[in-house]
Amino acid sequence: MKRLTAYSLLLLMLLGLTACNWRNDDDPLYDQIVGHWVADYEYDGYRTYDCWGASEYYFHSNGTGEYIYFDEWGREVYVRFTWDVSRSQIRVTYLDTQYADTYYFYYEWDRDGDLLLSTDPNLREYIAYRYVR
Repeated sequence: MKRLTAYSLLLLMLLGLTACNWRNDDDPLYDQIVGHWVADYEYDGYRTYDCWGASEYYFHSNGTGEYIYFDEWGREVYVRFTWDVSRSQIRVTYLDTQYADTYYFYYEWDRDGDLLLSTDPNLREYIAYRYVR
C-alpha cells in the first residue's frame, strides 16, 4: 500500500496545469464521472491491491467527493474534495488535508469502462479506477 499511496501523492504533487471554462454544462462526461471508483490497476498492468486494500474516489453530482486510502499503519483515511471537469481534465481541490491544494488529472476510459487518471496528458502512466456503483 505504501507504493500506491506514494504513487497517488506523487501524482497529486506533479500536477501544475491550468485550464479554463470549468464545468461546461454541455459536457456529458461530467455525469459519467459521478460515482464510486476503486483503484483496479496501474499503467504497468499490475493490480494495486495489497493487504490493506485499494484507494477509492467518490465523485458526487454536486461537485464534492471523498478520496479514501489506507496509510502506512493500515488506517483508512478520508479526504474531502471538490471537483469539476473540462477538456479531458478533472480539477480536484482537497479540503481537509495538510496538502490542501488544487490538482489536475487527465482522464479517459479504457475498453473495460475503467476511469484512467494521470498527471501525464498522454496517459503514459496512470491508475485505472473500476466503477462499483
